[in-house]
Amino acid sequence: MNNLFRKTNGLRSNRLVLLAVIAGVIALVSGCTSGTPIRTSSQADYPVLPEPDFITTVPLSLSEQVTGASLIVDATVARVLPDETVPLNVDPNSPEGQINAKIGADPTTITYGVISFRVGQVLKGTAAQTVTMKISPLARDCSPDFQPGDRLVLMLAKSANGDYFSVAIQDAYWYVASDLRVYPAVVTDQLRQYSGTTLASFEASVKNVRG
Repeated sequence: MNNLFRKTNGLRSNRLVLLAVIAGVIALVSGCTSGTPIRTSSQADYPVLPEPDFITTVPLSLSEQVTGASLIVDATVARVLPDETVPLNVDPNSPEGQINAKIGADPTTITYGVISFRVGQVLKGTAAQTVTMKISPLARDCSPDFQPGDRLVLMLAKSANGDYFSVAIQDAYWYVASDLRVYPAVVTDQLRQYSGTTLASFEASVKNVRG
Protein backbone atom coordinates (compact mmCIF):
# COMPACT_ATOMS: atom_id res chain seq x y z
CA MET A 1 0.00 0.00 0.00
CA ASN A 2 2.80 2.41 0.91
CA ASN A 3 4.56 1.65 -2.37
CA LEU A 4 1.38 2.35 -4.29
CA PHE A 5 0.94 5.63 -2.38
CA ARG A 6 4.52 6.67 -3.16
CA LYS A 7 4.09 5.83 -6.85
CA THR A 8 0.85 7.77 -7.02
CA ASN A 9 2.44 10.81 -5.39
CA GLY A 10 5.40 10.51 -7.76
CA LEU A 11 3.13 10.53 -10.79
CA ARG A 12 1.26 13.54 -9.44
CA SER A 13 4.53 15.39 -8.83
CA ASN A 14 5.74 14.65 -12.35
CA ARG A 15 2.45 15.86 -13.75
CA LEU A 16 2.63 19.05 -11.72
CA VAL A 17 6.15 19.71 -12.95
CA LEU A 18 5.07 19.09 -16.55
CA LEU A 19 2.06 21.37 -16.16
CA ALA A 20 4.28 24.08 -14.67
CA VAL A 21 6.68 23.85 -17.61
CA ILE A 22 3.82 24.05 -20.12
CA ALA A 23 2.35 27.03 -18.30
CA GLY A 24 5.73 28.77 -18.36
CA VAL A 25 6.11 28.23 -22.09
CA ILE A 26 2.59 29.53 -22.74
CA ALA A 27 3.28 32.61 -20.63
CA LEU A 28 6.54 33.24 -22.46
CA VAL A 29 4.91 32.94 -25.88
CA SER A 30 1.99 35.07 -24.77
CA GLY A 31 4.38 37.74 -23.50
CA CYS A 32 6.24 37.78 -26.81
CA THR A 33 3.11 38.05 -28.90
CA SER A 34 1.29 40.53 -26.68
CA GLY A 35 4.25 42.84 -26.16
CA THR A 36 5.03 45.95 -28.14
CA PRO A 37 4.72 45.09 -31.84
CA ILE A 38 7.53 45.83 -34.27
CA ARG A 39 7.00 49.37 -35.50
CA THR A 40 6.37 49.80 -39.20
CA SER A 41 8.82 52.19 -40.82
CA SER A 42 7.69 55.35 -42.61
CA GLN A 43 9.01 58.01 -44.96
CA ALA A 44 9.17 60.36 -41.95
CA ASP A 45 12.00 58.24 -40.53
CA TYR A 46 14.29 59.77 -43.15
CA PRO A 47 15.20 63.47 -43.08
CA VAL A 48 14.20 65.78 -45.91
CA LEU A 49 17.32 66.65 -47.90
CA PRO A 50 18.17 70.32 -48.48
CA GLU A 51 17.84 71.56 -52.03
CA PRO A 52 21.06 72.02 -54.03
CA ASP A 53 22.44 75.56 -53.82
CA PHE A 54 23.93 76.04 -57.25
CA ILE A 55 21.97 73.91 -59.69
CA THR A 56 18.36 73.17 -60.55
CA THR A 57 17.52 69.49 -60.57
CA VAL A 58 15.08 67.70 -62.87
CA PRO A 59 13.14 64.94 -61.05
CA LEU A 60 13.59 61.52 -62.61
CA SER A 61 11.09 58.68 -62.69
CA LEU A 62 12.11 55.22 -61.54
CA SER A 63 12.14 54.12 -65.17
CA GLU A 64 14.54 56.93 -66.10
CA GLN A 65 16.80 56.10 -63.16
CA VAL A 66 16.97 52.41 -64.04
CA THR A 67 17.56 53.13 -67.71
CA GLY A 68 20.32 55.64 -66.93
CA ALA A 69 22.12 53.39 -64.45
CA SER A 70 24.90 51.03 -65.44
CA LEU A 71 24.89 49.48 -61.96
CA ILE A 72 22.04 49.06 -59.46
CA VAL A 73 22.87 47.49 -56.11
CA ASP A 74 21.27 46.81 -52.76
CA ALA A 75 24.21 47.79 -50.57
CA THR A 76 25.22 48.78 -47.04
CA VAL A 77 27.55 51.63 -46.12
CA ALA A 78 30.87 50.12 -45.03
CA ARG A 79 32.92 53.30 -44.58
CA VAL A 80 32.70 57.01 -45.19
CA LEU A 81 36.12 57.64 -46.69
CA PRO A 82 38.08 60.92 -46.64
CA ASP A 83 37.20 63.41 -49.35
CA GLU A 84 39.23 63.06 -52.53
CA THR A 85 40.75 66.15 -54.15
CA VAL A 86 42.07 65.83 -57.69
CA PRO A 87 43.65 68.33 -60.11
CA LEU A 88 41.35 70.04 -62.54
CA ASN A 89 42.15 72.23 -65.51
CA VAL A 90 39.23 74.60 -65.78
CA ASP A 91 38.87 77.83 -67.68
CA PRO A 92 37.70 80.40 -65.08
CA ASN A 93 35.21 81.72 -67.64
CA SER A 94 33.69 78.29 -68.38
CA PRO A 95 30.47 77.17 -66.65
CA GLU A 96 32.52 74.86 -64.43
CA GLY A 97 34.91 77.67 -63.55
CA GLN A 98 32.04 80.00 -62.69
CA ILE A 99 30.46 77.34 -60.46
CA ASN A 100 33.79 76.84 -58.70
CA ALA A 101 33.97 80.58 -58.10
CA LYS A 102 30.44 80.61 -56.66
CA ILE A 103 31.12 77.83 -54.20
CA GLY A 104 34.54 79.21 -53.32
CA ALA A 105 36.40 76.21 -54.68
CA ASP A 106 39.95 76.19 -55.96
CA PRO A 107 39.62 76.42 -59.76
CA THR A 108 42.57 74.07 -60.18
CA THR A 109 41.17 71.18 -58.11
CA ILE A 110 37.89 69.40 -57.51
CA THR A 111 36.85 67.58 -54.31
CA TYR A 112 34.56 64.59 -54.15
CA GLY A 113 32.87 62.83 -51.27
CA VAL A 114 33.70 59.11 -51.21
CA ILE A 115 31.58 56.29 -49.75
CA SER A 116 32.45 52.58 -49.66
CA PHE A 117 29.56 50.09 -49.79
CA ARG A 118 29.28 46.35 -49.19
CA VAL A 119 27.22 44.92 -52.01
CA GLY A 120 24.35 42.65 -51.00
CA GLN A 121 22.45 42.08 -54.23
CA VAL A 122 23.06 43.30 -57.77
CA LEU A 123 19.88 44.32 -59.60
CA LYS A 124 21.59 45.54 -62.77
CA GLY A 125 25.13 45.23 -64.09
CA THR A 126 27.99 43.44 -62.35
CA ALA A 127 29.86 44.35 -59.19
CA ALA A 128 32.46 43.05 -56.77
CA GLN A 129 31.75 42.56 -53.07
CA THR A 130 32.39 46.26 -52.48
CA VAL A 131 31.73 49.33 -54.59
CA THR A 132 32.96 52.89 -54.08
CA MET A 133 30.69 55.79 -54.95
CA LYS A 134 31.81 59.37 -55.37
CA ILE A 135 29.65 62.40 -54.67
CA SER A 136 29.88 65.43 -56.93
CA PRO A 137 31.05 68.69 -55.30
CA LEU A 138 27.66 70.15 -56.22
CA ALA A 139 25.88 67.40 -54.29
CA ARG A 140 28.05 67.03 -51.20
CA ASP A 141 25.94 69.44 -49.11
CA CYS A 142 22.59 68.05 -50.20
CA SER A 143 23.17 64.29 -50.18
CA PRO A 144 22.09 61.83 -47.49
CA ASP A 145 24.16 61.77 -44.31
CA PHE A 146 25.67 58.37 -45.00
CA GLN A 147 26.58 56.38 -41.90
CA PRO A 148 28.14 52.90 -41.59
CA GLY A 149 25.35 50.33 -41.54
CA ASP A 150 22.92 52.38 -43.63
CA ARG A 151 21.31 50.21 -46.29
CA LEU A 152 20.27 51.64 -49.65
CA VAL A 153 19.45 50.72 -53.20
CA LEU A 154 21.82 52.78 -55.36
CA MET A 155 21.30 53.75 -58.99
CA LEU A 156 24.84 54.31 -60.26
CA ALA A 157 26.38 55.50 -63.50
CA LYS A 158 30.00 54.86 -64.41
CA SER A 159 32.15 57.76 -65.56
CA ALA A 160 34.71 57.60 -68.35
CA ASN A 161 37.51 57.03 -65.83
CA GLY A 162 35.67 54.22 -64.05
CA ASP A 163 34.23 56.09 -61.07
CA TYR A 164 30.66 55.48 -59.93
CA PHE A 165 28.24 58.35 -59.29
CA SER A 166 24.54 58.46 -58.50
CA VAL A 167 22.49 58.94 -61.67
CA ALA A 168 20.76 61.89 -59.95
CA ILE A 169 21.87 64.53 -57.47
CA GLN A 170 19.38 63.40 -54.82
CA ASP A 171 16.44 61.28 -55.91
CA ALA A 172 18.30 58.15 -57.04
CA TYR A 173 19.09 57.12 -53.45
CA TRP A 174 16.63 54.64 -51.96
CA TYR A 175 16.70 53.86 -48.24
CA VAL A 176 16.00 50.27 -47.15
CA ALA A 177 14.42 50.20 -43.68
CA SER A 178 14.88 47.42 -41.12
CA ASP A 179 11.40 46.07 -41.95
CA LEU A 180 12.45 45.81 -45.61
CA ARG A 181 10.44 48.73 -46.90
CA VAL A 182 11.92 51.17 -49.40
CA TYR A 183 11.86 54.98 -49.29
CA PRO A 184 13.21 57.51 -51.81
CA ALA A 185 15.63 60.08 -50.46
CA VAL A 186 13.49 62.77 -52.10
CA VAL A 187 9.74 62.30 -52.45
CA THR A 188 8.85 63.71 -55.85
CA ASP A 189 5.60 63.27 -57.77
CA GLN A 190 7.42 60.75 -59.96
CA LEU A 191 8.52 58.61 -56.99
CA ARG A 192 5.79 59.07 -54.39
CA GLN A 193 4.05 55.80 -55.32
CA TYR A 194 7.11 53.78 -54.27
CA SER A 195 7.44 55.27 -50.77
CA GLY A 196 6.90 52.45 -48.30
CA THR A 197 6.73 49.65 -50.84
CA THR A 198 8.32 46.37 -49.87
CA LEU A 199 11.85 45.66 -51.01
CA ALA A 200 10.64 42.66 -53.01
CA SER A 201 8.03 44.78 -54.80
CA PHE A 202 10.57 47.52 -55.49
CA GLU A 203 13.07 45.04 -56.92
CA ALA A 204 10.31 43.66 -59.15
CA SER A 205 9.59 47.20 -60.43
CA VAL A 206 13.29 47.66 -61.24
CA LYS A 207 13.42 44.36 -63.09
CA ASN A 208 10.24 45.19 -65.01
CA VAL A 209 11.92 48.36 -66.33
CA ARG A 210 14.95 46.33 -67.35
CA GLY A 211 12.69 43.93 -69.22
